[in-house]
Amino acid sequence: MKIATAQCTCVPAAVSANVEHMAALIAEARMREAESVVFPEPALTGYELAAVLRAGGVAGVVNCAAATDEDRPAIETPVFGADGEMITTYRKQYLFEHERDVFVAGQVEAVQGWGRLRPRAVRPRR
Repeated sequence: MKIATAQCTCVPAAVSANVEHMAALIAEARMREAESVVFPEPALTGYELAAVLRAGGVAGVVNCAAATDEDRPAIETPVFGADGEMITTYRKQYLFEHERDVFVAGQVEAVQGWGRLRPRAVRPRR
């Protein structure tokens, strides 16, 4: 199987424009006889999550891997307001067994809320 990888520059928060560009790259890959195309993770929205949220006027919560001072990343949940500004972030503390070899546990017990929401850390049942 021939697989194409797409390295593309995305326009922040311009999903329609990015889809058009991706469609052109797919057509090019097909002309080169590729059977599959792999795009980078932010291909639709660009790297500017804050701009996407600002344009939509809603708050957003995103889960991602985040760099740490250790040799492994943490599972992090940044919380953005409707204005695109980061309100707070939380690093997962209680890792499941299959996560422990890959990720570092967070150390902060709770996160601040926004609006009427007051998130709190909850230990998983064992």
